[in-house]
Amino acid sequence: MKKEYQRKGYGTALLYQAVRELLEKGIEKIYLDAVYDVATYYYKRGFKPLYRYIRAQFVQQNV
Repeated sequence: MKKEYQRKGYGTALLYQAVRELLEKGIEKIYLDAVYDVATYYYKRGFKPLYRYIRAQFVQQNV
């Protein structure tokens, strides 16, 4: 994301709108997948951890 759009509340507004729409449709549980580095962001917005794991991506490069 471009720096000029960060920390303006756009992502949080989109998250809350998505949550509202899901709740209005009768969805009782909302799960999301996030990297550990941004876990605090979701904690502050009412999400609680279900479990933790370390995600890793690997690539093999032919040198």
